[in-house]
Amino acid sequence: MLRQAHSRETLSIQDIPAEDDALAGALMGAADNNTTGKFTGQTFATVDVKLGDDEDAGAALDKLAGEGARLIIADLSADALLKASERAKASGALLFNISAPMKACARKTAAPMSCMSRLRGRCWPTASRNI
Repeated sequence: MLRQAHSRETLSIQDIPAEDDALAGALMGAADNNTTGKFTGQTFATVDVKLGDDEDAGAALDKLAGEGARLIIADLSADALLKASERAKASGALLFNISAPMKACARKTAAPMSCMSRLRGRCWPTASRNI
């Protein structure tokens, strides 16, 4: 999982997301997949890479891909997501965008984007590669 810190400002304290809400979901998903993986001979791991304000998302993706990661959850701003997606395309990794609004990404690139799924009103771009 490749992620950046986000603003936690909301109109109500009831809407404040947990600091690790995306990571917690990824960990739970990997644990669930490993249960099924026992029968199919597969194992899954969640590697957490939290970027600082001045760190390059593309370089971090290169490092993850170099370690064998092929499915990467991206909790990044639109700019960082676009940098990472170019590197993902070159390395054959598939990014799952869970936070950058699709409109913000589409305005900054001419790459085709489509909605595969929705999470909190946002779409996952399919610009990295076809499944």
